[in-house]
Amino acid sequence: MRRHLTPVGTGVSLGSMIVPNEFLAGLEVVDFKKGALNPGEISTLTVEIMQKASGGDMSKDGKGELKGDGIGIKSRRWLRPVGKKEELKDLAIKAAIKAVESTGMDPKEYLSELKVIMSAHESRIPKYPTLAQRVQEGLTEHYGIKLNIDYAQNTSFACAGFPITLLTANALVRAGEVNGNVLVVGAEDVKGLVRKTKEGRYDVSIYLFGVGAAAMASKTTTEEHGAQTPGYVKSMPYMSEVERKARMSNSAALYDDVDTHITMADGALVKSGAIDYMRRSIIDQIKKHNPKGERRVVVCPHQANGRINGPLERDLRREGILRITDLYYASGLEDNGNISVPACLTGFDSMVRGQDYQRRAVREGQILPNDLVIITAVGAGMSGSAASIIMPPKALAYMPEMVRRQYS
Repeated sequence: MRRHLTPVGTGVSLGSMIVPNEFLAGLEVVDFKKGALNPGEISTLTVEIMQKASGGDMSKDGKGELKGDGIGIKSRRWLRPVGKKEELKDLAIKAAIKAVESTGMDPKEYLSELKVIMSAHESRIPKYPTLAQRVQEGLTEHYGIKLNIDYAQNTSFACAGFPITLLTANALVRAGEVNGNVLVVGAEDVKGLVRKTKEGRYDVSIYLFGVGAAAMASKTTTEEHGAQTPGYVKSMPYMSEVERKARMSNSAALYDDVDTHITMADGALVKSGAIDYMRRSIIDQIKKHNPKGERRVVVCPHQANGRINGPLERDLRREGILRITDLYYASGLEDNGNISVPACLTGFDSMVRGQDYQRRAVREGQILPNDLVIITAVGAGMSGSAASIIMPPKALAYMPEMVRRQYS
């Protein structure tokens, strides 16, 4: 059997500034009218507006249905702007260190066989050195050793960046180009991508986004477990070229750097496209990698929220594809905001550890040995990618003690 990747550790690092909804109340923002094609109008964020949009209840009722249909954001994590200022690379390096430390191996031993660092992000940071190269420098400085890296480069696929980057790294291993350990890092400062008008007002989407990084440390194996091939990758334009040009033209009247920032897209189109893609990607991956249903399936969706996961659960349940208990939400959206690329890996990290970033016990579900884990994400464009991992038969070093005892 050809070599492929299998995960041995993960790590998460979030912006240290906690910004609750109340903090943003009173902020003047620019919002597009219905259809996202008309000129923007000035409005003021209120707690009520944010609570209405973020009022999703991620718990379930007696029938197993998600309560509410909001996004569920109560606060978000941003980079610390004063004192010792944080940068996105700092979070990426911290996440990488946590991933290496969680492997249960001597960190220097793991790093001595590290051959590839791949990063995924869209943020406005210098392209060179790449974020992957900055992580390499950070690991070298932290551990005081020189790394013999063959390949350190970025990918760009918006919020869907982590699964496709994992698939790309796995393809390098399967092709025989890499024989060693691989580190995949997802990091994003989406808040830094939100447009400001020429008068200094943010786009209304400012309250949705947080800042964070997550990393997965992997090694190569020829055993059955690990990253599976093929994954599922699609590009899905959600507006016509005429609509896009009209929107860009109207944006130019309000914003600088129209091509490098984001505004609130047509939410209904994005929502329907995201639900349809994730449904299709989950069904595709289960049919390819769990056709006989012998494995428990756990899904780590990007931007886990009631608006998307409620309809997604209903669709999957109607089709008899997935037990409702298998679709699990641990991306930290309520506390962290939409952190884009690292969101689904943040959920994976929580479910492996049995606790979230704030050391709270996860509400339901736990990734266990032999599980099929499907990581699926949708990003701007629209773009989508999904990757599947069969967990090793033995417990990972950073799983809860009772799981390690049971699967030693």
